[in-house]
Amino acid sequence: MLQAEQVLQERYQLQRQLGRTAAGRQTWLAIDLQSNEQVTVKLLAFSPQMQWEELKLFEREAQVLQALDHPRIPRYRDYFSLDQHTGGGIAWFGLVQDYIPGFSLQELLEQGKRLTEKKYKKLRFKC
Repeated sequence: MLQAEQVLQERYQLQRQLGRTAAGRQTWLAIDLQSNEQVTVKLLAFSPQMQWEELKLFEREAQVLQALDHPRIPRYRDYFSLDQHTGGGIAWFGLVQDYIPGFSLQELLEQGKRLTEKKYKKLRFKC
């Protein structure tokens, strides 16, 4: 199992988990030890329950992100795979991109924030 302070690829030190799904995806805030910058590491667990389509979509996300260059889209940094030993018995695929600080809509709702449609649109389209 992946955990805080673990270093992936001898480069990305996991800090805290930002999100996860039942489908075996995890998103972590990490430090790039080469640049000392915060990055986002998205991870996909390669398990027997995983559908091949999920891996194809994950790889496509990495390819599309790598081709984009826009100040409001997180920049692609790296793509890698982890063996079962490193990944706690599961093989993982990782996508590294710029970290953009902020709150998810879920986090705002959990904090008791209630947004009108107008406020939501303003937040959503701030870019």
